[in-house]
Amino acid sequence: MLVDRCIVLSIRDEVQRLLELDIGELRKFNVYGDTEMRQMKASQFTPTAPYCFLVLSKVEPARTQLPFIAIDALPIRKNPMEMGNRAGRIGTVDLNILGKTEGEVWDLASYLADGFGARFEITNQNEQTYRGYAAHERMALAELMTEPMMVSPGPVAEALILEGTMHHWQILTFSYQVLL
Repeated sequence: MLVDRCIVLSIRDEVQRLLELDIGELRKFNVYGDTEMRQMKASQFTPTAPYCFLVLSKVEPARTQLPFIAIDALPIRKNPMEMGNRAGRIGTVDLNILGKTEGEVWDLASYLADGFGARFEITNQNEQTYRGYAAHERMALAELMTEPMMVSPGPVAEALILEGTMHHWQILTFSYQVLL
């Protein structure tokens, strides 16, 4: 896999790391992905509470699969940030956070906003050496360009909220840059 997918998967890893922390502010979650979501819909999987589904795909969760976080890594752009280095990247991430209650959504969004530091690791997500980095070795640090902030899901989402499909939904958004 190439560098942009390594970046997106590293963002997922950072969100998962934060959800699995046991620091007392928010209970430690068992984090599951879209494979377990499909298995649960087919009655082949039962998550262990407390749990959160964390996915990269655009999949609609069932009410029993909440809380749910979908990572939407908006287009990543090449951004040469220093002379002779054309491998830099810049991007924006939306964490679509859905929950059973408004309080659950606000708490998750607030916890993740506080949890993201000024930077997080981008790792080689390949099972072999890539660009000189061993499998799962740190390739770079992503620096936050904007502080994470909550925004409204927007007009399309508002229609889904009003119809009752999605009751409790917030988006946590931030921008980052990576020097590779």
